[in-house]
Amino acid sequence: MFDYPAIYKEADNISNKTQKQYLVLLGVFLCILIVSSVLFTYLNDIFVIKIANAIISLAIVVFSFVFYFNNYQGVWYNARAVAESIKTISWRYAIKADPYNTPDDNAKKLFLKTIKHIIDMNHDFQKCIEADYGDQQLIPESMTKIRQLPFNERLDIYQKHRIIEQRDWYIKKSKFNKKRSSLLFCMLIILSFILTIFIFLSFSNTTNNFILPVGILLSMISVLFTWVQTKKYKELEKSYALTAHEIGFIDAQKDEVKTDDLLSEYVDNSENAFSREHTQWIARKDT
Repeated sequence: MFDYPAIYKEADNISNKTQKQYLVLLGVFLCILIVSSVLFTYLNDIFVIKIANAIISLAIVVFSFVFYFNNYQGVWYNARAVAESIKTISWRYAIKADPYNTPDDNAKKLFLKTIKHIIDMNHDFQKCIEADYGDQQLIPESMTKIRQLPFNERLDIYQKHRIIEQRDWYIKKSKFNKKRSSLLFCMLIILSFILTIFIFLSFSNTTNNFILPVGILLSMISVLFTWVQTKKYKELEKSYALTAHEIGFIDAQKDEVKTDDLLSEYVDNSENAFSREHTQWIARKDT
């Protein structure tokens, strides 16, 4: 029903691809840290294991350089910000909302100018842009056709395919992040409790010279904490929930929209609520 511009698909693809690359590399890096801790704790007396530990240490250094010289998070967040910004102006254009509630030729020129401005302002995205969607339309026919529809049909399309779909997406993501946050928090509590027990046992002679995995548990806790900080489950849960409630409030005002001017205001309020998300992407990149 609604097809986004080619440049949106490019930005969305770059963001998803870079996010996946970064999280896979980070996951491998954190697993290596745990494996290294296990080997060093229990098998470091074996010559082959010493060599393996040396190789793992070198791999950790290599990973550090990879993360330092490849700005995965910057590209990921920047491309997502570009994608969400273009999504917003695409709906404004298609529904004939401000500033695209002008004759089609003027609106088209302004729309293309805005896209160019968004790209020019996001240098991390520019460095990674490819031609995967270069043969597709910058202004899809579906967007042009929606502009020609009567007022009521444009309102219904926007309410169904933008507001409701976006609200449902935020609710789903908020619940997902809440579950992950609770799960990882429980894991951290359990590991910390076990670590405390082992530390107290290390003060006694009841372990029969058995090496307690204190260092391993510390590594696992550090790895979990790093992953939680990277994924920001709790932060996203609250952010998505707040946006979902805002969208629900906006959706309830649909019956009050009776004219094109009120439709433009309705779209403006909605897109401002959505824009919180890609603004936060930029803020997260900067921190």
